[in-house]
Amino acid sequence: MDHENYDWLRSEFYEKRCNAASKALRKREFDARIFKNKEEVINAVLETIPQGSSIGAGGSVTLREIGILERLEERGDELVYHRPEMDARESLAARKLAIASDFFLTSSMKAPVN
Repeated sequence: MDHENYDWLRSEFYEKRCNAASKALRKREFDARIFKNKEEVINAVLETIPQGSSIGAGGSVTLREIGILERLEERGDELVYHRPEMDARESLAARKLAIASDFFLTSSMKAPVN
């Protein structure tokens, strides 16, 4: 029995969900954006956030995987985020500082990194 490829349907489903979530976040004054690949993300972040800013980040695996946190640190931004190796006290302190940063980065779901 041939199995039909439903990638197009899955892609369409996720695109609609992302668009709806992004629209809802923008209504609440979030700068929510959807990107097709990591290069788009990296370029948008580097263009949007002024160099030298303080930047908080959530526990996003996607942000770590695409390398944006390292890129921001390399250009001299102050990055604040909790790391797995931190103990509970350090992690809580980092989270409090992160939400008070000039900018806060997060992602809504794990996306394919290409």
